[in-house]
Formats: sequence, structure tokens, C-alpha cells
Amino acid sequence: MRLTPRELLSRLIEILDDLEAELSSLGSAELPSSRQSAALERWLQLSIQICIDLGDRVLAAAGTDEPNRSRDIFSALQRLNIIPGPVARGMERLSDVRNALVHEYGEFHPATTPGHARSALPILREYAAAVSGTID
Repeated sequence: MRLTPRELLSRLIEILDDLEAELSSLGSAELPSSRQSAALERWLQLSIQICIDLGDRVLAAAGTDEPNRSRDIFSALQRLNIIPGPVARGMERLSDVRNALVHEYGEFHPATTPGHARSALPILREYAAAVSGTID
């Protein structure tokens, strides 16, 4: 079943809330268990992928062709004045993070995953807020 842009946005916010709650449950010096780390990685991967999918839908609704690379969706959204430049650059970096998660390049483990997730949350929330104004 293909979700509508509004449903994608709702799912994104739900996942970001779950990610934030899990991060809040960890002490600042506490390492997550392997299950917690896996959950953080999965929520991070899903949230970035939803941002990519949502951006693709917004571009299609604006009559703009999908770029060849998913990371270029964000600069296309910036050119349409849908997201600001800093958010576009942040989301481009998060596209690379998503690739690292999917392809298991070894960058993620319990000692680093919470930091990656904490630094991603503000960018993901800014992106969600920016695109929400373009969705019916």
C-alpha cells in the first residue's frame, strides 16, 4: 500500500518521537544494549528514507522530475524554496548516513549510534516542519 504524503509525514513524526524517547531513556554516558542500538539505527534509517520518499512526492506534485540520486532531492526542494539551504545540506549528509546504515559500512555500533541519532533529530524535525506546509 502506497502511503499518501500526509500519511508519510505522520509516520515520520511518529518515528522521530520514538527515536527521541529512546534516546531520552539512555543516560548520557550509558551505552545502549545491542537491541536498543539496533532500534535506534532502524528508526534513523526509516526516518531518513521517509524524508527521501516525501521529498520525491513533493517534487512530483510540483511537476519536477525526480533527480538521479536520492540525496539530490533536497537541493531540488531548496531550489523550489520548500526547504532552506542548511536543511537541504543536512539532509544530504543524512542520505549518506542512511546509505551507511543500509550497507553496514561499520560506522555504527553502540558507542556511536546515539550520537548519530541525536545530531540527526533536529535536522529531521526541521525538514518535517518545512515540507508540512506543502502537503494537502
